[in-house]
Amino acid sequence: MTTTETPIQLLHVDDQPSFIEMVAAQLEYKRDRFTVQTATNATDGHDILADHEIDCVISDYEMPGQNGIEFLETVRREYPELPFILYTGKGSEDIASEAISAGVTDYLQKGTGNGQYAVLANRIENAVDRYQAQRVIEENRERLSLFIDQSLLGVIEWNEQLECVSLNDAAEDILGYSADEFVGNSWKTIVPDSEHGTVSDLIASLSGSNGASRTVIENTTPDGERIICEWHNHVITDADGEIVTIFSQFQDVTEQKQYERAIENERDKFKAFFEQLPIPAVRTTIEDGDPIVHDLNSAFEETFGYEETELEGRNLDAYVAPDSLSRSADRINQQFVESGHTSERVRRQTAAGIREFQVNVTHVDSTTLPEAYATYLPLGDDSPVNTGIGAHNTKIKTLHDVAAAIHETSDLEAVYTLLVDAAERILAFDLALADTIDDGELVPVAITDQVETYYETIPLAADDALAAEIARTGEPDITADLTDRDCSPADPTYRSALTVPIADHGVFQAVAREPDAFDETDLNLVSLLTTHADLALERLDREHELRDRTAELERQNERFEEFAGVVSHDLRSPLTVAQGHLEVAQDECDCDRLDRIDDAHTRIDTLITNLLTLARDGDTLSDSQPLDLAQVIDASWDHVDTADATLQTEMDCTIQADPSRIQQVFENLMRNAVEHGGTDVTVRVGTLADGFYVEDDGPGIPAADRDVVFEIGNSQVTDGTGFGLNIVKQIVEAHDWEITLTDSASGGARFEIHNVSEV
Repeated sequence: MTTTETPIQLLHVDDQPSFIEMVAAQLEYKRDRFTVQTATNATDGHDILADHEIDCVISDYEMPGQNGIEFLETVRREYPELPFILYTGKGSEDIASEAISAGVTDYLQKGTGNGQYAVLANRIENAVDRYQAQRVIEENRERLSLFIDQSLLGVIEWNEQLECVSLNDAAEDILGYSADEFVGNSWKTIVPDSEHGTVSDLIASLSGSNGASRTVIENTTPDGERIICEWHNHVITDADGEIVTIFSQFQDVTEQKQYERAIENERDKFKAFFEQLPIPAVRTTIEDGDPIVHDLNSAFEETFGYEETELEGRNLDAYVAPDSLSRSADRINQQFVESGHTSERVRRQTAAGIREFQVNVTHVDSTTLPEAYATYLPLGDDSPVNTGIGAHNTKIKTLHDVAAAIHETSDLEAVYTLLVDAAERILAFDLALADTIDDGELVPVAITDQVETYYETIPLAADDALAAEIARTGEPDITADLTDRDCSPADPTYRSALTVPIADHGVFQAVAREPDAFDETDLNLVSLLTTHADLALERLDREHELRDRTAELERQNERFEEFAGVVSHDLRSPLTVAQGHLEVAQDECDCDRLDRIDDAHTRIDTLITNLLTLARDGDTLSDSQPLDLAQVIDASWDHVDTADATLQTEMDCTIQADPSRIQQVFENLMRNAVEHGGTDVTVRVGTLADGFYVEDDGPGIPAADRDVVFEIGNSQVTDGTGFGLNIVKQIVEAHDWEITLTDSASGGARFEIHNVSEV
């Protein structure tokens, strides 16, 4: 007898009561897991099937009413996959052929002696274990499909001809197509002609050895709208390397790309204003407390005697504030880091000797290091600059003071008010106002003098309004005489105007009663001021959007954690059951298909683990502490199925890292070496001048494939999941390290981790 924890419910139908009682007793004796229900005709058998969870049916052939094959046909209509064994004393090739055609699971003739019951028990057990294992696989597929359907990313399944097989709700939302509209269509439906070459190259790479790719391309929606999407594509192949299906994960990055382009445009504009300033100016980033030079204007080069190529990438203070002047430079750097701006009277080394300046340092939005523009306003009556443009210098100082205030405010309306107030202090005019754009109209937000005739809302489409024209074109304008323009000022006594767009946020306008009141210098100063306003408004918009997104992300994270926990449990629990059934079936039956099921179980379990690792951990670090790398490597090796592989290591260093995540790096790299290099591969781990390496003596990774091995979905082995190296890269970059891939001395793969500091 054998014992197992998983019971099997059987139904035996035979018109001989004494025989089925004997068979039931024999089967329950042979297998503790068997419980047998009996019936003497097909009708009673159907009633038992309806009331009990039956795992297998055993039926005689010759019975009153429905015979065994007729009973099988009716069972198959309601239970198409349920194991059904025809166990009959009437055996013939015709009956066997008819039973196979009707979908019988197994066919066995009644015999004599107790040995037939052992054979029957084995046949039942094998049939039920295969059935239950297959049923769990199907359930896992359904759950994995649910996981994809609930993904926040768009997911499309393609066939080998790149025609859509299925897509999830997120994909429908991004592309604007319903499943009914898009399934069966080619990729060309959503890709404009201009991108066909890019996609053709992508298809060629997918057909190659690497099987995975990442690209950012334009896509089209049904109404012709162009969107920008980031795509991750992965080919699924069978054991023979034939393409089974292609999965694409993607997201809409249109806003991100548009924002990046807008920021770049603003930087270009700001750089132009920067170059035109008549006083020395420099752009720096603060790195380890030092101002590192990136740009100089011509006035700086002339005043301080250095060309941009001489100072670029160097510490500014080492050239203009050496020795006794360094203390004030350190103080200014510290003030800037703490508050984002500073203004102070200083002495600096110039080409003509030490001179006095009013230095003004203003923060500029940066996604990396703290970035600043600094201007040096010459002081003293004998200054060549002051003798010619003293009034202009006062304007520059005012501009810097107001720019700092603009960047500090957290109120949108205050930005417009500060803009108008600054213009009033810088320019000579009779009236100035700032409008915001709201629902297709210019709406006044701030004005220097509450003149009712000027305080009006103007449609953006207005043909006779100068401000509306400038808002539409986006180009600043100086009008020397309004009577020469085809426009209708609110007050006809105003003759000249200076109108400057605030990017997409609105328009600034100053007017004067005398003609030709504004010049190019005024335009440059106001344009620089509106650039500050635009940057501040962009910042406030982003902060508002970030708050909204953060709140939504927190809600999504809560939902995701709940969903991931349920999916993880619901996928792994039946998978464990399936694996148990499979192991029993493998002991009883030597079948290659069972090995394939075992491989599928392993792949599903690894896929679940990697998906949840990427989703839950991503590039976050929870705990950083000093670690002995030798101990981490030994622990990692113990957690990997290394077969006959050999580990060689010479490590004697301590680094600062997250223990669980760095162990995951070594485990994935070691597992990658065994999967690609074979069970007898040698893995070596050693130190570099600025980090460490993991290499093997396997076949290596071709140079053409190295750009994509870290991407999601890429796998160079049949049973790989394509996530391991992507997880490695995320963890490495989360530690602010760098990873590179090259050849080992023996021609295998060598992964080098750089920028790692010892402690």
